Amino acid sequence: MIENIRNICRENQQLLWLATDQPNWQDPDWSADFKYQFNSRGFRGPEWPDDLSDAVWTFGDSEMLGVGLPYHASIPGQLSALFEKTAVNVSIMRASNAWIARQVNWLLNDSLSVSRILIQWSFTTRTELDLGQAKSIELLELYKSIKQFHWPKVKTAKDLHQVNPMVMENLDQDPYGRKIHRMRGAQENAQIHCRPELLFNMGGARSTVKLIADVQKNAPPDCKIVHSFVPNFGTEQEKQFVYDELDQLGVDYIPEYSQIDYARDGQHSGIETVKQFTSKVYDRLL
Repeated sequence: MIENIRNICRENQQLLWLATDQPNWQDPDWSADFKYQFNSRGFRGPEWPDDLSDAVWTFGDSEMLGVGLPYHASIPGQLSALFEKTAVNVSIMRASNAWIARQVNWLLNDSLSVSRILIQWSFTTRTELDLGQAKSIELLELYKSIKQFHWPKVKTAKDLHQVNPMVMENLDQDPYGRKIHRMRGAQENAQIHCRPELLFNMGGARSTVKLIADVQKNAPPDCKIVHSFVPNFGTEQEKQFVYDELDQLGVDYIPEYSQIDYARDGQHSGIETVKQFTSKVYDRLL
């Protein structure tokens, strides 16, 4: 059941720190040595419950994942306490809105009954490469890391055709190269930020609205979906455009919230911000 929803980059791992987190930063409220525990699906948090018929589903990026916070202080952790049941967390670092929408639609297209979903959409300029592009970029970085002085200089992935076929063959046989070719889907490695074409004509904002509309169209009438946004998800013009479009569509959403405190990485939301946000979400999802 729902086999598509799986993050192969993080399966069965426990990490001391993650991304911009600062494990040596001291906070008086909780220990600085907490770990990031990933379940067998590859997502942060406990194993999914056997009975998912009345689960609370959460989708998003690192803000939903709770970078810089112990799990109980993250959004899924707080919702688990409020609903007195495990909130199913589906989030990855640097997730694009296309990735988030794909996971939600996989869930909605499954035979499973879904009653509550919280989606936290990411930045309007964050998008995703197709798998072929992602592999080419990874191979380019691998080539640069092992390049000898007499090898051809390459600036872009398109220039890799200039490289001696024997060198490319060695790249493919390298353990890192084999890992690239084993990628099942465009997940963590294919998420990128600030695609130039999205900076013009409200492209990122329009794409976000379209993804939200597609999710809403796919949802059954008895499924409560609350849409929300990471802090500073777009320019003021983009935010207003998204809100105006969603108002016209009659979509239930929570506008961007203000961060009143920060996690130990100094970037993601802190526990007080999360508590205020989840209290609003709880009322919407009841």
